[in-house]
Amino acid sequence: MSDDSIDNVFKVMNQGFSFDVDVSQLPCGLNGALYFSEPMVCPRGLKFIAGRVG
Repeated sequence: MSDDSIDNVFKVMNQGFSFDVDVSQLPCGLNGALYFSEPMVCPRGLKFIAGRVG
């Protein structure tokens, strides 16, 4: 997490993952949640999907 412009890949299947949040540094009204999501990946080799550029 050294740079905001770089994505990190985590493979935590059947493994534990923990993190700490210093809530004293969070502004009022914000939470310290961590969300994992998988980025959308376009199928390779398809230039058009439903008539639109993929």
